[in-house]
Amino acid sequence: MVRGRCLVLAVLLCAASALVAQPFPRTSPPVAAYSLLLLNNEPVYKELKLDAAQTKKAADLGKNSLSRLMSGVRKEKTTDELTKEINKDLGFLKPEQRKRLEELTWQLLGNIPAGSSVIGGDIKASAPLKLTKEQRDRLVSRETLASVLTAEQKKTLDTLKGKPADATVVQLFPFGPGGFTRTPAVPTVLQLLAAKAVETELKLTRDQKEKFEALSKKWREKVPSRTAETEAQVNEARDLADAIEKDARALLTKDQARRLRQISMQVEKRNLRGDRDVFTLPSVIEGLKLTDGQKEKLAAIVEARQKGLLPVFTTEGEARDVLDTVKKYNDDTYKQLLAELSAEQKKALDGLFGEPFVGEVTTRTFLPVLRSATPGKTLRTPLHLYLSARRYLNSEALHKELGLSADQKKKLTALAGQAVTPAFGLDEKLAALAAETEKELAVILKPEQRKRLGEVMLQQYERGGFPFSPLSLGRLVEVRKGLGLTEDQIKKLGERRVALDSLLTEAQKAKWKEMLGKPSEVRLTPAGFAGGFGTNLPAELSLLQARDVVADLKLTAAQKEKLAGIVKTYQEATRRNAPGDFQGFQEFQKKRAAAAQAASAEVAKLLDANQMKRLGELQLRQAQQSGLYTLLLRPAVVEGLKLTGDQRKRLAEINGGRDELTFALNREFRTSRRDAEASPEITKANSTIASAAEHKLEAVLTKEQQDTLKRLLGQPFKGELPRTGFGGFGGLGGGG
Repeated sequence: MVRGRCLVLAVLLCAASALVAQPFPRTSPPVAAYSLLLLNNEPVYKELKLDAAQTKKAADLGKNSLSRLMSGVRKEKTTDELTKEINKDLGFLKPEQRKRLEELTWQLLGNIPAGSSVIGGDIKASAPLKLTKEQRDRLVSRETLASVLTAEQKKTLDTLKGKPADATVVQLFPFGPGGFTRTPAVPTVLQLLAAKAVETELKLTRDQKEKFEALSKKWREKVPSRTAETEAQVNEARDLADAIEKDARALLTKDQARRLRQISMQVEKRNLRGDRDVFTLPSVIEGLKLTDGQKEKLAAIVEARQKGLLPVFTTEGEARDVLDTVKKYNDDTYKQLLAELSAEQKKALDGLFGEPFVGEVTTRTFLPVLRSATPGKTLRTPLHLYLSARRYLNSEALHKELGLSADQKKKLTALAGQAVTPAFGLDEKLAALAAETEKELAVILKPEQRKRLGEVMLQQYERGGFPFSPLSLGRLVEVRKGLGLTEDQIKKLGERRVALDSLLTEAQKAKWKEMLGKPSEVRLTPAGFAGGFGTNLPAELSLLQARDVVADLKLTAAQKEKLAGIVKTYQEATRRNAPGDFQGFQEFQKKRAAAAQAASAEVAKLLDANQMKRLGELQLRQAQQSGLYTLLLRPAVVEGLKLTGDQRKRLAEINGGRDELTFALNREFRTSRRDAEASPEITKANSTIASAAEHKLEAVLTKEQQDTLKRLLGQPFKGELPRTGFGGFGGLGGGG
């Protein structure tokens, strides 16, 4: 659990850092916002030598730090406004403590991908660096600090950083200490009352706060889990929530209760698509006493206007202009809705929300979710036992368990590596890859060895532990066929997420015991994970594991064998047993970077000149799968095309505009990854936006640059390349 949490958090930090540095039209939050993020990290309290009272204040600020930071990203507040607000909140620190926190913040920004954009965007905070306008533009476009700053500026930055802190201090914990092990949320009213901004606004007394905490404790004792087994449990939780809300509001004065109701409505309104949806809020419907006829009329107007809104997103022009048109369209929609209200209702509407509440408050759902109501997607894609085993075939413990000869070890190690996951026609292509893998194993292993490999793999799934899960057993084709699982059993495994053996008949249980075979002590971990902090293979090595790439490069048997040795050396060099937090994470990153550099050097020695050239071309084609902008981020392309500063700025603007349009479109029509599928109309609109952006990006390049890009990509690739995940976090001209 700890291992999985650490890995997920590490990935999220990269994704979150990429999010907060969108070049257009979002903006980077100020440097001061990252000081608040640091206050989520307990070692910072010790570093700053905070007393008990200061520690409590720091922890309170840290709880809402991410929402404060995002208010800057979303332009809800200007950089100056947010900085001034944060500086006021940090007034409880002594001068020397504040200075040290600022130093830690600069150290943090120097270590995260978003750091350059944040520094470049905060003119006042970065004033000591004396950045030129060109340097700021380059930093905001995500170029690295090392590539932009002069030698003198780097010295100034080192001064701002102060004495280097331990790696455990300078860490990002956007969700608070402990990462993702969040306790179930309490009812919304208690979440609001616990927020520092609300507490200040309502001027809550110590006695009131203690009683609210007692109500929170009561909820957690009665509803300890975020899931429920029966509908009755959900109903009991709902009844308890209603009772707690009634008790909580009874503890407030009349004025406090009225203001809390207004704050609650404003928080609800923030989560709406826009003002036009305000009439869907139960509190507004009740407060305005809307008639059934009015509700029907308002809903009809919104439905009709939404149909007309979709084409607006795909009109030609700059993203900023399109978004302005969308805003005007929505403003007109709201005017039409207001026209359906009486004069008394319009006046009442203004009074419902009260004075603007500027505090940052984040709430989340609190009622437990019925397990059977959340089938998820875990059984949609089948797993194939021997295909899953590929990435573990270089395990020495597995070799020993199977009793392999020296020749078998070499061949099996050469076969190791995760096969390419096809992007389309997933089930069929996975089945084909699985069949091919079984044929390859049949050539290397004896029948009894192959059987034992299957038994060991099944035991990994049954035992659990990253990355194996007992809940995935129902996805394994071999388990379904071997046990003769019925459609009903498969469905229950997916919907109820229950243990496999609890659904088996006696005959199936006997067969399952036979399939598991003799218990094994082997514990398999994915490449580079080694039972702790892990990593996928470096992009170059990962690409060389793809069979279509191996075929394209025409690797010899000897090269394949040496390549397997390079992979093994890298894995051994990056082994690390991780503690339950991020202690030593930076040191591990350095070790991993050194191992990747060494592996790259060995690959350069292994391949001949033509193979190395082709590998570089395939890496660019792999980046191209994520779009032209991702391809243009690659250092080889930046250097080869000799992109000017104006071109880099324009490319970042187009890409940012595309992202913002897509975000706005999906927000307007409420499509997200959680939805089963977006409607064909929304999918088409997203595709149109993406296609238009690609054409704009291409138009930025000169004819000569376009021809050069084609040469850099080389001959067309026949086969499938593994996808690159995030696609890279470096800015134009920056890393890759």
